[in-house]
Amino acid sequence: MCHFISAVLPSSADLSALAGVMAHHGRALKPQSNPVLGAQLQAGEQLLLTTAGHCDCGTALGALERNAARLERRRRSSERKEATLRRRGWSEARIQRWREQQQSHRSGLHPQAGVTDWERLLTDMLRERHTATVGLLLHWYGEGADEPIALQGRATLPLCVESLGRLREDVLAIFRAGSEGGDPDPLPPPSA
Repeated sequence: MCHFISAVLPSSADLSALAGVMAHHGRALKPQSNPVLGAQLQAGEQLLLTTAGHCDCGTALGALERNAARLERRRRSSERKEATLRRRGWSEARIQRWREQQQSHRSGLHPQAGVTDWERLLTDMLRERHTATVGLLLHWYGEGADEPIALQGRATLPLCVESLGRLREDVLAIFRAGSEGGDPDPLPPPSA
């Protein structure tokens, strides 16, 4: 059906102030009723939906992780194509031009702009001290935002473009004030 992005905030978070920050960035902050998911949260945490529109399909969050396999297939295909071009007598300069042309076509696979927007949003939420932590959960819902979800773990990550681009579905990513660097908790291995 659709991707949706949920936020997990401490009960002590100033929701009215955070809702204003979210709205400023084109997002929403509304309660999400999901009893199965709620039961997996820690005491003192609340679940909220960040989706302002119909859904979050096409989100940049986790796109690097989702695109990794596709990029690897394309890399192998390019290597095979280059070998074919060499056998056909193409010069290295001509192959380099072909490679650059292929790279320009692939540049759309790196969702830098959308991830940067999320980095700014989370930075604003944490900088204003309306909350000490922000958790993000990306999930592909087949039925609706209230369907049962089994969390695949939780990880405290540094607040940076790379972490946001590599979010794994169903892993609760926790960002803390001042977490622009430091040692992150390891992500759980991808489920088979």
